[in-house]
This record gives sequence, structure tokens and C-alpha cells, in this order.
Amino acid sequence: MRIKSNGPIHIPLTLWSYDSFVSYMGRAHLLFGAYYSLMAILTLASLYAYFLIKEHVFLRYSVYLLSFLLFQSSINGFSFQFIWGDFPEVTNELNASLVGIVIMAALWFSGEFLQVKDNSQRTYRLFRGLYWFSGVCVLFVWTPLFVIATKILVLCGLVLVLVFAVAATQALLRG
Repeated sequence: MRIKSNGPIHIPLTLWSYDSFVSYMGRAHLLFGAYYSLMAILTLASLYAYFLIKEHVFLRYSVYLLSFLLFQSSINGFSFQFIWGDFPEVTNELNASLVGIVIMAALWFSGEFLQVKDNSQRTYRLFRGLYWFSGVCVLFVWTPLFVIATKILVLCGLVLVLVFAVAATQALLRG
């Protein structure tokens, strides 16, 4: 077996009997369907709440949930199977772009939710800088710098966790 890719490779190999495989896939797809349905309902409920009470945090949350839903479906192979299956040559770029889009949506939502702008100008600038830096990396994913941009986006995702911890602590301390 020979495998080649410009992006990350995740290939778990398991040998199954036909009946066991069909049974496993039926259960797995049922669970995936429940998960994606729940995420879609949460996204629509947040969007509905936004239109109902005009709080921007709900719009931002629905954008974050939608981006995360697309990212998850891309990682699990459902996006390729059902959405952009006619374009296999861009799958790696789309997967990497979705990482950056999720980071941007998470920053956009959490910045509003944690009221970062009101709590700390330094943290707010960090949020904005990470947001725009991730956006630039999303653009670079579509260039020959794909591998570097993807690695930087993964690093941004790791930094994001620390930035959220700082912002949440500041929000908690300031009430």
C-alpha cells in the first residue's frame, strides 16, 4: 500500500468480516446522524434567538457552530462525500481552511461572549491579532505555502486555548 498527500494523513486500518463491517457502519452512521442533527438544531436555535432578541452573541454563536459543524463533517469525510465530492483536488485545502475558519469564528464569538473588549484592551488586541493572523493563514493555505500555513493554523489553535483561558479568567475576575 502506498499513500501520498500534501496534508495530514490519518488512516486507521482494521480488517472486518462483511457482516461485522455493515453492522458497525450502520451504528456509526446513526451516531453521526444524531450528532450532526443536534449541532444543526443548536445552530438554528441560536440563529432563531438572534432574530428574536437581536443579541449579536447568538449570531456569532450560530456562525461558530456552523463552522465547527463543517469542520467536523470535513474531518469525518462527510463533506467530501455529500458537499464537495466533485472537487477532490481541493479537499486538503478546504480541510485546512476550515481549521482557520473555526479559529476565527471561535474568536469572534468568544470575544463577544466574554466581553473581552471591556475587560482588557491587551487581551482584545491579542484576540484581534490572532483573528486576522488566522485569516491570512487561511488565504495562504491556497498557495504553494500550504504545509507551512497548515502548521501555523494548528499552532494558532493551540494558542487559542491559552488565550481563551486568559480571557475567561479576566471575565470571571471582573464579574
